[in-house]
Amino acid sequence: MKRFAHPASRFLTAGDIDGLNRIYSSVGALVTLPNERVLAVWPGFDMAVFSGWSIFTSKCLVDSGPSPPYGRLYSTSARIVMMREVDIQKEIRPLLTEHGISGAERLADRLASLASRHGRYYAELWPAHLRLMKTKRLLWGKVKQFNLNLLSDDGARFQVFVNATAEHLPHLTELAGRFRSP
Repeated sequence: MKRFAHPASRFLTAGDIDGLNRIYSSVGALVTLPNERVLAVWPGFDMAVFSGWSIFTSKCLVDSGPSPPYGRLYSTSARIVMMREVDIQKEIRPLLTEHGISGAERLADRLASLASRHGRYYAELWPAHLRLMKTKRLLWGKVKQFNLNLLSDDGARFQVFVNATAEHLPHLTELAGRFRSP
């Protein structure tokens, strides 16, 4: 579950500890750029980002956390940033089976190290440089999901899954409207 920035594009980055003091501060606040203003902050969001339009052949850049979504989505004048704190219990709970205990221990050690250094998961998108090629809305239960196929100005393809709680459904449509049309 290593997170990293996509080497082929500078318009979508994702990671964890590498965003400290660049994307987020040690207390979890968004670090804004000069002349950038925060338009909205929405809790109850999560995001999974893949480096391609096919889930099976693409690489996972950032994985969504366990449900219900507990990250924050920042909409600024220049960027869209999703941040999620490291929650060790929620992330290792699915691995706590008789066959997954050793993997859960290794993951717990890595997450504890990340949390102790004020690390968070993040995904940063620059909508002015990303074209929305296809969108799909999935509504089930308490969690709503938008699937966005994005094409960057430098030719990189991304598939972004944005998960939100039911009360944030209007914000998903607003979020999709920030990207350029094909």
